[in-house]
Amino acid sequence: MIEKIRTLTLLVAISVLGYGGYIFLSTFQTTSESIDIQFDDDGLDVKIKNFKIAHENSGRNDWKLKAELAQINQKKE
Repeated sequence: MIEKIRTLTLLVAISVLGYGGYIFLSTFQTTSESIDIQFDDDGLDVKIKNFKIAHENSGRNDWKLKAELAQINQKKE
């Protein structure tokens, strides 16, 4: 009888941990719809189109960033 209770308690604990991990990981939102990366002799060029980033702290939105285009040009001079 005690073994059945221990097994049931273990299954409940694993289920709760699994559900908590799922909720934690589902809050991360990533989009990589249109990322263009080009390697040149001069450096690395990265272009990201139509992206949105939101930063949350304790379930509250601290800031949001929406942009149509972001570019990073790293050329050796």
